[in-house]
Amino acid sequence: MDVVSKNILFVDDDVDLCESFSAFLRRRGFNVTTSYSFSQAQKELSERNVDILFVDLLLDNKEGYPLITEAKTKNKNTYVVAFSGFREDMAGDKAREFGADKFISKPIDKKTIENLVIEISSQN
Repeated sequence: MDVVSKNILFVDDDVDLCESFSAFLRRRGFNVTTSYSFSQAQKELSERNVDILFVDLLLDNKEGYPLITEAKTKNKNTYVVAFSGFREDMAGDKAREFGADKFISKPIDKKTIENLVIEISSQN
């Protein structure tokens, strides 16, 4: 499967950040869906096949960790990148316990996200 055929779900309750990152990736030819809430992300995960999940760990005052488990339960090959404003030794370790493949501390930049998508896609 090539890079642009990967289905990416980008989840963050910061609508501006979510739209900025997803628009950036779409301009580069990636197939990106966005969710701005925990419940919306649950719906997207249940309705579509997600190859790469980017998920903020705090959504609408709700932890995003269960979304990691849901994504992995539905498809163990979904690559999950969790991100948070919390330190890696706090949030990153917990994210990996829930099944995340990678953790990024905020702030994150667009080039990092693009490089990650390319790297993840080349592994499969």
